[in-house]
Amino acid sequence: MRIAVCDDASTDGEMLAGLCRRFDPELSPEVAVFTSGRSLLDAYDRGERFDILFLDVEMPEKTAIAILADKEEIGSCGNTGLQSDFLRFLIGDLAK
Repeated sequence: MRIAVCDDASTDGEMLAGLCRRFDPELSPEVAVFTSGRSLLDAYDRGERFDILFLDVEMPEKTAIAILADKEEIGSCGNTGLQSDFLRFLIGDLAK
């Protein structure tokens, strides 16, 4: 299992990565930590793929929604939430 953690606060990202590694040692997850949305998207450009993404909602360069939208354009497997009704409800709530 491959997990990506993206948080501009590197200590928070490392803490979450440590929790992921200890959660179920039998899974032996490979956890990659990124400190910017751009660096995560660069990994996708290089062909890296992840089973789970943990994204900081607000980062200086790109928000989590912008990262997910860009990831969809690059091409990836799995549901990011952008293809579900959840996004419609989220956008509706943001517009209020």
